[in-house]
Amino acid sequence: MSGTAVEALRESLTCGICLEVMTDPMTVCSQGHVYDLECVSDWKKQKNSCPTCREPLLATWTRSKFVVRYLEQYHRLDKTALPILEQSTMLPDLPTGLLSTAFKTNDLIAARQAIGQNAKIQYADVVDNVSSREMFALLTAHYSQSRTGLLQMAVKHNKLESLTMLWTLDPPFRFNPDDFTILHYACQHENSVSLHFLLNYCPPDGHLPPRHYINACDAAGRTPLMIACTHDTSLACVRLLLDHGADRSIRTPSGLTALSYARVRDKQPLISMLTQPPPEETCILQ
Repeated sequence: MSGTAVEALRESLTCGICLEVMTDPMTVCSQGHVYDLECVSDWKKQKNSCPTCREPLLATWTRSKFVVRYLEQYHRLDKTALPILEQSTMLPDLPTGLLSTAFKTNDLIAARQAIGQNAKIQYADVVDNVSSREMFALLTAHYSQSRTGLLQMAVKHNKLESLTMLWTLDPPFRFNPDDFTILHYACQHENSVSLHFLLNYCPPDGHLPPRHYINACDAAGRTPLMIACTHDTSLACVRLLLDHGADRSIRTPSGLTALSYARVRDKQPLISMLTQPPPEETCILQ
């Protein structure tokens, strides 16, 4: 850890009122901001609002066990340990560590505290550990681009429970800069498990199902079916899309269809699948 990193850790543990390392850290507002008990008690005599966010102070304050834990580690650093830490490239990002711990315990107050201290969000950590819609709502409210990133991570790694919670938070259905829908993204990653889930998922009333976007076009005029046809191992994705009514006749502005993409790749199994008549047409021909 560099000298700057040691200073960053000390700064994270500093009371915002007295500017000294805290000794008795208390969570004092609904946003999770933490101050030394003695300092914030004196502050309350003049103002009944949080020094950081101006939210009213809570009637009952609670000791921040997360900050206490890091304080204990900080005070254990001695002259022997410090040179070893100085050589490390790892920066102990206290707020991000607090946020990660809050995910595992579903502690919304601790999460607000970490967010208030500018914690960094790590999408893989979120989809692996967050298990409540309330926590997802808190994160997406504070991190403006997180809905898109979390949806993409959930699709990529088959985090189906996370997908259901994120979908009902009214996330953006288009992923810039390609203007992908979530179905485009599943096909791009050749993820038939997530695609199958999305095509069959029926969200609560008031929310469009993902399959509504089965024939949506991205910025280049490509449908999810076309995206699936550009990959080598997308037979399962193509089959799923066709079975759920994907329109194989849609053309891009340059006149390309899903079959055109399959022929460019010279993938005979895809070509055969796309040239077979849909079930309805088969009945008519018979």
